[in-house]
Amino acid sequence: MVGMRGASDESINALPIHKFKLKRNVSGSSGDSDSKVGECEFVAVGTENECAISGEDAVCCICLARYADNDELREFPCSHFFHTECVDKWLKINASSPLCKFEIGDNNVNSSSTVDSSQQV
Repeated sequence: MVGMRGASDESINALPIHKFKLKRNVSGSSGDSDSKVGECEFVAVGTENECAISGEDAVCCICLARYADNDELREFPCSHFFHTECVDKWLKINASSPLCKFEIGDNNVNSSSTVDSSQQV
């Protein structure tokens, strides 16, 4: 890697922010507090960008905390989500996704281009 740099404030702020919401299905509740049956995690609830994420993806890979209701999550073009506070600090040092290394920059913030094979590790 040649001279890895952080992302500009403009590039970081161009990434969308969504609210996390945990929805519970009353009919699916088993009464077991450790059970995840009947629970679904959603991002951007009530907007055209609403989407469900799996339980294993409902964790910030930077701080390792599970997402809680109303947490602000930043969405990357690669469809990964992270706590806004966590990933903004990360992006000031590394201009890429902590999970898949998708590069965030002025050229590709709003594009869903494929990763060039020469960039793969």
